[in-house]
Amino acid sequence: MSYRKEFRSMNRRLDSHSLRESPPVLRMIFVNEQDGSVEVTPPYEKEMSLEEMKADTWSMVINVEDKSALYRV
Repeated sequence: MSYRKEFRSMNRRLDSHSLRESPPVLRMIFVNEQDGSVEVTPPYEKEMSLEEMKADTWSMVINVEDKSALYRV
């Protein structure tokens, strides 16, 4: 077996083990454009900026748009 195949195999085993030991927390971040509020479910343990939250691989950002802006002429 080549070194690259061995290395890939070891990485896969390490990844599967680390996910079992400390599974990621999936979060939803609601950003309300009307009043600028941000709600995070479940909340982070430490204080984070919106940019840091958006960069989190395991978070989904939902932008709630202002409805009245759609109907303005």
